[in-house]
Amino acid sequence: MARGAGAGELAGVPTKRGPVRRVADPRDKRIIELERERTRWQQRAERAEALVELQKQMAALLGTPLTTETS
Repeated sequence: MARGAGAGELAGVPTKRGPVRRVADPRDKRIIELERERTRWQQRAERAEALVELQKQMAALLGTPLTTETS
């Protein structure tokens, strides 16, 4: 008797090979989407802060006072 024949493994039903498929959770997709969006907003805020700093430095070099609007 061949190895595994007694357990029905060789009865003509092929066993699936390879990694087991994972069912994707829609919440995981949403989490990834929100993390990407948060990263984009953080980068945008950093660029805006850098621009404000650059404007301050240029105003100081040119001797132009910055006017700040208060609402």
